[in-house]
Amino acid sequence: MAILLTGLNREALCQSDALKGRFEVIKDARIELPTANRYYDKAEITPTQANTKPQNYEIKDVELSLPKLPAKIKVASVKNDELPRLYGGYVKAGFGNYITPYAEFFLSNKRNKNYSYGLHGRHLSSSRGPVRYSGTSLNELSLFGKYFSTQSTISADLSYQRQRVNYYGFDQNIFPFILEDTIKQVYQTFAANAKLENTNLNSLVSYNIQPGFIYFKNNFKRSEQELYAIGYLRFKAREQMNIQTDLHLSNSKLKDTSTLSRNYFAIKPYGIYEKNRIKFHGGFNVNYTNDTSSQYKNDIHLYPYLHAQYEISKNKTYFFTGLDGGMKKNMYRFMVAENPYLQSNNAIVNPNCKYTLYAGIKGNLSNKVNYLVQMNNSRYSNFYFFANAEKDSSRFDALYDSRHTDELKAKLEIVYSVIRQIRMGGEVNYFAYKVSSIEQPWQRPALIGKIFALYNLREKIYFNLDIYYISSAKGKNLQSGKESVIPQIIDPNLKIEYKFSDTFSAFVQANNLRAKKYQRYLYYPVRGINVLGGISFSF
Repeated sequence: MAILLTGLNREALCQSDALKGRFEVIKDARIELPTANRYYDKAEITPTQANTKPQNYEIKDVELSLPKLPAKIKVASVKNDELPRLYGGYVKAGFGNYITPYAEFFLSNKRNKNYSYGLHGRHLSSSRGPVRYSGTSLNELSLFGKYFSTQSTISADLSYQRQRVNYYGFDQNIFPFILEDTIKQVYQTFAANAKLENTNLNSLVSYNIQPGFIYFKNNFKRSEQELYAIGYLRFKAREQMNIQTDLHLSNSKLKDTSTLSRNYFAIKPYGIYEKNRIKFHGGFNVNYTNDTSSQYKNDIHLYPYLHAQYEISKNKTYFFTGLDGGMKKNMYRFMVAENPYLQSNNAIVNPNCKYTLYAGIKGNLSNKVNYLVQMNNSRYSNFYFFANAEKDSSRFDALYDSRHTDELKAKLEIVYSVIRQIRMGGEVNYFAYKVSSIEQPWQRPALIGKIFALYNLREKIYFNLDIYYISSAKGKNLQSGKESVIPQIIDPNLKIEYKFSDTFSAFVQANNLRAKKYQRYLYYPVRGINVLGGISFSF
């Protein structure tokens, strides 16, 4: 090992000495290589053939024996909303100034998917009024029931109503004392109604039939009885086409010193076409009447019927227009409901609406505002008005415009749901009449309106404000020939209800807050401010 290391060291020293010599570098030296031959022929590659050998495959099922695991899976579910509790009974009672007792009740079965039935009664009376002999009373009692099946619904009701008024529209300075029975009027109504309608929305045929009987009488030996049937039948011809027929039959008898038989028949077949945003109705209306005292005795009338509707926007805004007409069935009880101070022997005639042209727009804005704007232009014959009667000016007679009456009507409705607890709205109706055989549209105001506001304070206190407006109208006393202007009416009313619990509450209601004894009918002032308070209970 020592000898080897000594040799290596000596070789290194010799090389170091050699580096100390002289070197010559020749810069222009060139290295030349001989030219190589280039071959352009491609090499041939002989493919080799692989020896193929068939392969055999075998797939075997492998079964694993694993211990069973207890699979406890909790299925997510949505909890059903609990149905609100229904109460089978409701009683409401109160008392107010002008010696005004009030009582009302409802009795019904509780929730049942097959049927419902109930009983309703109401009493409201006032012994006193704005002047002497101006007391009123109203009593109502009704029994109702309804049966539900998979294909149809059957309902029926029986009702009785008794309304008492006095003819107090006379000059009490001239007649300070009078026998009250001579001015007392009592109206009684007995009614029986039934209804049959299908509830299968997939049925090709839809129907609604409502037969009924009504007996109406006063205490001056005048009575009216009517047997009627109204309804419709609709057939689905195609997906976008329906055919419908409306039907109204009526047979009535009006009795006082004589008997008047009155028949009314109306049939209205028309087609209904709906596609995309368009809805169209087209058909005609056939009417027949045979009033023995009417100028339309045994007459048949034909009226065209057209209705078109177009959906302007997807937020349910519609424009509609149309043409309609027909005989308007008029009954003694209809006129009494409009003016309870009618004399007992006024004539009853069916007004003939020769045509009604109408157009309007309806819809909603941002799901909070619902509105309707509509205008009608109609022409009638035998349109009626009210005037103080010639024999007794404290009672009213019906005056018929035998030639023609043009009526222009404009209507505006709007409802605004501010939030769930606040709701307000209003309705305005404007009327303009052009009469031909009478002087003025007696007792017909040009403007009738109402605004309302509802407020629910924490589901505990409920406020309800209504303000009614009726513009001035012209009245006429046929006995004296005197014409009068009936002043306008502004009638604010407020009701407040406080709920102590779900079953018990108290209320107070104030009507005619301006305390004005205005006249809706000439010579008939109404009560000033009247307040009614009471309680209600559910059980």
